[in-house]
Amino acid sequence: MTKLSLARTERARLGRNAGAATGAMLAAAGLELFLIPHGMTAGGAIGVSALIAFLADARLGLLLLLLHAVFLLAGYRRIVGLFGHPAVIGLAVLSLGTLVLHPLPALTGDPLLAALMGGALLGAGSGVALRIGGFTDVSHFVKLRWSSPAISKGFHALNAALFLGVGLAYGWERALYSLLAFALAAEATRLMLRGYPFWKLMWIWSEREDDVRAALASEGKREFVETVGEEASPGGTRPVLLCRVHRLEEERLRRLVREADPDARLALSPVGEDGRIPFTR
Repeated sequence: MTKLSLARTERARLGRNAGAATGAMLAAAGLELFLIPHGMTAGGAIGVSALIAFLADARLGLLLLLLHAVFLLAGYRRIVGLFGHPAVIGLAVLSLGTLVLHPLPALTGDPLLAALMGGALLGAGSGVALRIGGFTDVSHFVKLRWSSPAISKGFHALNAALFLGVGLAYGWERALYSLLAFALAAEATRLMLRGYPFWKLMWIWSEREDDVRAALASEGKREFVETVGEEASPGGTRPVLLCRVHRLEEERLRRLVREADPDARLALSPVGEDGRIPFTR
C-alpha cells in the first residue's frame, strides 16, 4: 500500500472516530441539557438507565458508564472486530459527556420545548454516530448484531413498559412528554440516515463456494442464495453466491472472502427496501 493510500486510510479512520464522538456529544447534550433536568426519558437502554437514575436519585452518566464498561469489557474484541473503534468511542463519549454536562442547568424551563429539543438532539446525534459505525445506545448494537422480528418486538415491548413505568411513577404528563421526545428522536435518526444504505447485497464469484460460505457463516447466521447463474472469468466460469451484509461489516466480510478464496471476485449492490435478498421468497 502506498504512502498516499495509507494517509487516506488514516484520515478516513480519524474522520469516523471524530464523527462517532460528535454524534455522542450531541446525544449527551440532548439528554443532560433538556430531557434529564425535566425528568424525561426517550426509550432504549438509555431510557431504562434514565428511569433507574430517577428512581435511585443517581446520575445518568454514572449508570451509563457502568453499563457501557460492563458491555465493553465483556465483548471489546468482538465489538471492535465487528464494527471498529467508532462503536466503542460512541458509547464512551456518551457516558463521559453526560457526566461532564450534568452540572450545567437546563437550557429551557418549558417541558414541551425540552422534549422537542432533547429528542431532536438525541436522535440527530444517534444518526450521526450510526452513519459512520458508532453507537450511542447498547440497543443499537443488539438490533444490528441480531436483527430479527423477535428482537424488534422485544424492544417495542421494552419501550412500552418503560413509558408505562414513567407514567405510574411520575405521572402521565411526564410520560407523554417522554413519548414525544422518543418519537422525535426516532424521526431525527431516520432523517440523518435517509439515503444511507445500511444493507447491501454482496455478489461473490468463487470456485470455492463452500469455503466462502463457511467463512461468512462462521461470523453469524446469514441468509444465502444458491447459485443463480454463472459468469465468464479469465479462468472459465464461476458460480455466483449472494449474501446480505450490513454496511458496517462490509470490510470485515471482504477480508473473510479473500482469506477463503484469494481469487474470488466481489461486487456490491443495494437490497430492496425490506432488506431481503432478491430471488428469495
